[in-house]
Amino acid sequence: MFGLKWFKEQREFIALKAEEQRLKNERLAKQIARESVDVSQGFVPEKGLTTSDKLFKKVKFVNNILTVVLKNGDVISKSNATVQDFRDVRDVQSEEDLFFIMSTDRVKEDRAEFEKELKKNEAVVKGFPVLEQTGDFVITGEEVHLKELYDKGVRRSIPKLLVEKFSQVLSEYYDEDEYGFLTDIEADVEYNSLKKFWIKCCLNPNAQSAEDLYRFLERHNFKIDKHGNFYAYRRVVSVKSTTDKALVEFVSNAYNKVKAVWKKAPDRYIVDKDKETGEYELYNYAGEGFYEGLGILKDLYLDLPNMSENRYTAWHGYGEDYRVGKVNSMPRDEGDDNNQISCSRGLSEALL
Repeated sequence: MFGLKWFKEQREFIALKAEEQRLKNERLAKQIARESVDVSQGFVPEKGLTTSDKLFKKVKFVNNILTVVLKNGDVISKSNATVQDFRDVRDVQSEEDLFFIMSTDRVKEDRAEFEKELKKNEAVVKGFPVLEQTGDFVITGEEVHLKELYDKGVRRSIPKLLVEKFSQVLSEYYDEDEYGFLTDIEADVEYNSLKKFWIKCCLNPNAQSAEDLYRFLERHNFKIDKHGNFYAYRRVVSVKSTTDKALVEFVSNAYNKVKAVWKKAPDRYIVDKDKETGEYELYNYAGEGFYEGLGILKDLYLDLPNMSENRYTAWHGYGEDYRVGKVNSMPRDEGDDNNQISCSRGLSEALL
């Protein structure tokens, strides 16, 4: 996947992009000079500044037009300029910064995008040589492997996009001058979550799915938790029924709130229905003697898969039977693992 040749090309790419930006600045300066207004009269030197201290001879800001005469005689101007542009020009320290201030918003956006890409490439080039130094990776020719799996005979190479992510994380901790990490990289939550994520990907017998998964998660902004898991939602529709699903929703929500939010035991609460309003209610239950109500919250939650009113199916209409509290599964060969089809057969659309 990666080798010395690839990283040399990355360094050359960064150098070429920097040279490209320099040439763009030069062309921009010449173009603006050709299109500038007549500045033979009306210019005044900035007060308190000597021309020997600045990159320009004169500067003027009139009617939202900012015009600068450089020391070499070139003239550049900018329409729709702001007072802040004028102030920035007075304090400018380099020609590159001067041309940037005098450029259009589109040029500034292009430069910001370029610098973002440049920073990303620099992080990759900087981070890759230290992958092996962590002791967590094995580099064999063009491929990068997770050592924990490699030592056990699992030789799946890490996808390029995920290698780049590892490199970016590592580059934040590595000091080139000290030739080492500034702190214990193993304490980084993101670094550990990515390792766990790739270990779980390698459990998938479909190598292509494992290869494509991280790219899919990045594209759609999925988050990977500290356990290496990600969470996705399946769109379902309710199966028509004469019974009300309010009890199912109440029990499910109440159970999660009691256990996850309140940090209480679900078997200490009972569920009942108000005879006047018809709404379901939750009561604390001491656990002694006789109780009234529809049942203990824990028992009702565990019985959810058996409730006839608790039934949903895929909106595509494949006939799946989804129920709150029930783990769904299906034989792998019944799912569609074609990654070119976005919606097809399968509980997870062939991602896992």
